[in-house]
Amino acid sequence: MIALLCQANALVGEAQNLKALPTGNVERLRSRYDTILIEAGNPPRPRRSGTRGRIKQSPACNLIRRLREHRNEVLRFLGGAQESEGATFHSLSYAPL
Repeated sequence: MIALLCQANALVGEAQNLKALPTGNVERLRSRYDTILIEAGNPPRPRRSGTRGRIKQSPACNLIRRLREHRNEVLRFLGGAQESEGATFHSLSYAPL
């Protein structure tokens, strides 16, 4: 994922004089992003015997979920973002890890 985002950033840097990246490049990067998230999967954590309630998720699982849910926001820097219906722009806020 890191390599993909770095490559996409480099392509955007090279295309600064263009209005946006060519559509083919954007679609290829988006499909690779989706493929990486599909391959990452979402392995469920095993339930320990004698425990109740919701199972705590791992940090990796939470990151994968956030990358899926916020796909358009993560890839917004590519330009030509395909916004989903009803999507609104929210200012970016970063929470410390």
